[in-house]
Amino acid sequence: MFASKANLQSLYLMITARTTIAYFQIKKDKELLQIAQNQLLLAKKALLIAKKRYELGIDSRLNIESKRIAVTNAKRAIENLEKQLKIDKNLIAVLL
Repeated sequence: MFASKANLQSLYLMITARTTIAYFQIKKDKELLQIAQNQLLLAKKALLIAKKRYELGIDSRLNIESKRIAVTNAKRAIENLEKQLKIDKNLIAVLL
């Protein structure tokens, strides 16, 4: 009887700990997602500026391509973070 009660308490403690960790992981994921979304906005603005500078003849086509790559990378980062956020939310759902 005592062993089963101890096992139950141990299980409760483990679930509580994992839920807490998952909660803070979700919080971190959301913050990183916000940062990535801001980064995408900045990358898009930089691309527009590079295009204008190219049209004025003061910048190279290479710089435009570099800015396009930055936009693509920012979009991929957002996709990855959104996937991770879903995984972490599913973990909480399973634990609770």
